[in-house]
Amino acid sequence: MFFRLFLTDLKRIKQRFLPLVLITLILAVGLSVVVLLSNRLLYNEQTIEPVNVGLVADASSPYAKMAYSMVSEMDSYRATCRFIEIASEDHGKQMLENDEIKALIIIPDNIINSIIYGEDNPITVIYNQDGTLDTYTLNEVFKSTSSMLATAQAATTIIYQGAYQMGLPDTALDQIATDADNLYMDYVLSRTELYIREDLQLTGAYTPYQYYIVSGLLLLLFFSGIVFLSFIKGNSDTLRLRLKLHGITGAHIIISQYLTLTITLFMIYTILFFSCMTGGTIGHFAPLQFHISGFFAGIPAILFIGFVILLIGYLPTGYSGACLLLFLTAFLLAYIGGGIVPVRLLPDFIQNFAEHTPYYQLLNHLCNGFYH
Repeated sequence: MFFRLFLTDLKRIKQRFLPLVLITLILAVGLSVVVLLSNRLLYNEQTIEPVNVGLVADASSPYAKMAYSMVSEMDSYRATCRFIEIASEDHGKQMLENDEIKALIIIPDNIINSIIYGEDNPITVIYNQDGTLDTYTLNEVFKSTSSMLATAQAATTIIYQGAYQMGLPDTALDQIATDADNLYMDYVLSRTELYIREDLQLTGAYTPYQYYIVSGLLLLLFFSGIVFLSFIKGNSDTLRLRLKLHGITGAHIIISQYLTLTITLFMIYTILFFSCMTGGTIGHFAPLQFHISGFFAGIPAILFIGFVILLIGYLPTGYSGACLLLFLTAFLLAYIGGGIVPVRLLPDFIQNFAEHTPYYQLLNHLCNGFYH
């Protein structure tokens, strides 16, 4: 009897298969356009140029000049900043308002002594309020520098205090102070030998095209649930009662619907997979040239998505409410799992668990199967 129910469900879903394919293809075209435009806007091939940063320092102060020279030679600043010496703070603020510079650094006259001897005479940094990625990057660079300075300052202070408490001669104390300062200058402010240059993608080992095409495929499978929800909610109470009289329980109905869902999802997945692979081969577009060996990597995703669709379909909501909930669930899972915004650009509190979410695991499993 269960087998007859399963065949009936397959016939019911067959009537919805053509609309399902059409909806999926329309969504595929839409998502493809979004992926292409996003990739061009966010990941263009232009060279990343250092941004202009204004520096106000007393021209007659040797300490300010020394600080400027040290900071400008740091790798982290040379890669991100182009320093412009500015005569006055007012002129610098005017340049900041005119967007001629992204940040303004004001260096006090006795900055070196302040750092070495722990005096509270901080450097002032004023940011451009444009809210761009340049400003964010500068903020991160400045924060990392502050952390390095604080660590070095604490270390040199401990060395000084320990040396003076040992009752050493003045010449020895002077030599220790000089060596500590030089060590601080060489290994904290000048960090060239400590850097390893690597080219990394925000999307990990895969290009943005590859990453978001696979993420789009996952979202398409989720969105196909619009048709599946009507299939799940199509069983009336009268039909359920009739089935129950023939020994078909609610568990049998759920299992039959889940099997039907996964089979149909697998067919949709197959169409999308081979369409992408064929299009990538004909158009010589590498991100669509999936490896045939990765075809079965989509099975875990199909099983998971089928379960989510079935679960939402059995919630006590109408069809429209279930569709809205499915959309929200898919976008939430995709966002938290790095399928919309790369995990490295998500807020810190989300990054802590993003890599453990089902969407992230499925996305990386598919990428690994398609491109390796």
